[in-house]
Amino acid sequence: MVAEVMTPKVVTAEPDWPVRHAVEVMLEGRIGCLPVVDAEDRVVGLLSESDCLRLLATCLAEGT
Repeated sequence: MVAEVMTPKVVTAEPDWPVRHAVEVMLEGRIGCLPVVDAEDRVVGLLSESDCLRLLATCLAEGT
């Protein structure tokens, strides 16, 4: 069952966080993805390592 293997205390991010802050949280916690929740704690998205790498690749391609 999922309940037997899931992470019960989930670290989350807020939509208005700077990406840099979310990446720092992910690195410090050794977390591969962060659920993004709104003010009512509803999941509105997911920020993954792949999302961060995609952003990095875009920035590198643009020279920023």
